[in-house]
Amino acid sequence: MRQVFLNAGFGEPLPELDRSWIRGREFHGVRSDYGPRVLEALYFTPFQPLIIASDRERSHEYVSDRVAAVCREARSLGYLHHRPYPTPVIEPMNEPDLDPYWASRPAALADLVWECWQTASKRRFSGIRIVAPGISNLNERGLNYLERMMAAGIPDDVAIGFHRYPPGNDATEPHDGFKDRWAEVAELRRLAGKRKLWLTETGWTAGPRKHYGFPNCLWGKNRWLSEQEVADRVVTELRFWARVPNLEAAVVYQINDGPNRNDPEDNYGLLTYPERRDKILAKMMPKLIEEVTNEKA
Repeated sequence: MRQVFLNAGFGEPLPELDRSWIRGREFHGVRSDYGPRVLEALYFTPFQPLIIASDRERSHEYVSDRVAAVCREARSLGYLHHRPYPTPVIEPMNEPDLDPYWASRPAALADLVWECWQTASKRRFSGIRIVAPGISNLNERGLNYLERMMAAGIPDDVAIGFHRYPPGNDATEPHDGFKDRWAEVAELRRLAGKRKLWLTETGWTAGPRKHYGFPNCLWGKNRWLSEQEVADRVVTELRFWARVPNLEAAVVYQINDGPNRNDPEDNYGLLTYPERRDKILAKMMPKLIEEVTNEKA
């Protein structure tokens, strides 16, 4: 693993992100939806931009046009000419296996990836890379979708994007159908071939999760993880991926909690809401990033 990114989320306008805070946690890049001034906010910083070009339920033409727009803006801002500022990496879209439009169109998505790659490969956009849209998880649904997309064919130098979230509270637990987590990785690598891998989302929510232990399961109580428990699981997760060959980058989801305490998706943040206080994991990130990026896979 060469780079660790931080995911921006919950409507946080990227120009207002505390870039010194992100830099102080030693992240190499920022992953963000494309929007007004997003690339401009990251210019003249050391951060590699990982840009999701399009939101969900969008047509081939719309996504392709958005990728071209990211390329044009990067060129106009000077990303491609004023090194050592890192050039953007583009994800055309996110979680196609969950997308109402793309879930039944893996072969069409492969065609879209080819088109985006051809746009980014033009001489005037030299340096921009494409990461294939990340499947939502390394479960049967996600990997089956990836297999069908790969069967249609994508360029050899397009990296394979994927997400990995846990099926339970145990960091070592595999998804159904796999004997262990290395079996998940083996299937991912079989499908990817020699292509680079990008873990474009991983993280742990503090909760609430259903509590399956007796007797709480009878009382309908939810399980919450402490800040330390979340931190321990993310440490285990990144250490695991640091040992996976061909993995170039991992994205920690995400910078801040959301406003709904009762929604698990709002409780992944490194910063609390609304105080934006550093959680334990945030304080651990500098040493952890140094460790996992120096690990030899």
